[in-house]
Formats: sequence, structure tokens, C-alpha cells
Amino acid sequence: MLNTMKNFLLLIGVIFIATQSLLSQSITVVQANGGEELYTCETYPITWTFSGGVSNYFDIDYSLDGGTIWASVASSYFSSTGVYNWTVPNVQSSTALFRIKDAQDGTVIDQSDNYFTIGVPVNVLSPNGGEIFTGNTTETITWDAQGTTNNFNLEYNCYELLHSFWNLQLDSSKHLFNELLDSCG
Repeated sequence: MLNTMKNFLLLIGVIFIATQSLLSQSITVVQANGGEELYTCETYPITWTFSGGVSNYFDIDYSLDGGTIWASVASSYFSSTGVYNWTVPNVQSSTALFRIKDAQDGTVIDQSDNYFTIGVPVNVLSPNGGEIFTGNTTETITWDAQGTTNNFNLEYNCYELLHSFWNLQLDSSKHLFNELLDSCG
């Protein structure tokens, strides 16, 4: 009878420990968790923590509309560190979210607590549309660039119907470039 009681208590203890382990499974999105500003085409480390026997395989999704529609970043992604280097798509949103879930147990899930922003890293200040330039003149082009490599291609069209573009490598440290429009005249 004593052995039966010991085995019963041992079984109860094992069940309790297993239940606690399963109940304490969790994933917590660390970044982007709200308020961050990401820029298109940059590499951004999505990070999260996890505990309690999570499988180490994760489904990572993002939403651009506050969580109504989700798009997959990675499915069944193996990570023992909770990091995925994401190339930010060429989109804009002020209501973006991440969602991360255990790929083998979809009930273990977390998403960003608040919205983050995805923006365009280059904003052309001047000219910004509607200007008319004549040939053989010097015009100033200015822009604001954040989160970029500081190397740009400047493309402009002299003749809309001919679609002739020039590609120039620019040093953007000054964010100012004067170009002689001699071949557009």
C-alpha cells in the first residue's frame, strides 16, 4: 500500500510539473513592439523572447493595417535566439504590427503591443513636382534622407515621351546637387 501511495504521489507530481511547463509557454515580441520607425529596403532585426518549452520553430507575420490582414515573413523559422533579420518591404504604413507564434502550437502567440511605422527613407524637397526648367540652366535638387546608405541614383526625365533618364552616383552628405540641364534644351 505504501508503494502504491508513493507511485500515486509521484505521478501527481509529474503531471503537475508537466502541466505547469505547458501552461507557462510564452512568446513576447521585443522589437518592433510599438513606436519604432522602420525604413523600406533596410534590414531590421525582429526580436522576441520565449520560454516554457516553445518548439524553437516560429511563424512570423506582419500587418500593415493594424492587424486586419497578415502577411507571412517566415514560416517554421528555426531560432534558438529569437532574432530574424527582416528586409523591410517597399511599402508605407503607420499601423504596422508583428505577430510571432510557435509554428507547432499556434496557441502560443504574441504580437506588437502598439503600431510601428514603415516609411520611405528619402524625401525629395525640391523640386517636388510641377516645376518647369529650361535647358542650359543650373537647378538645385535637395532631399532629406534618413536610414540610408548615403549613396543615391538621381534619375530625371528630359523628354517625357522619349523616357531618357540619367543615372548619377551622388554623395548625399550635403543633400544638395546642382545639375546643368544642357542636354535637355
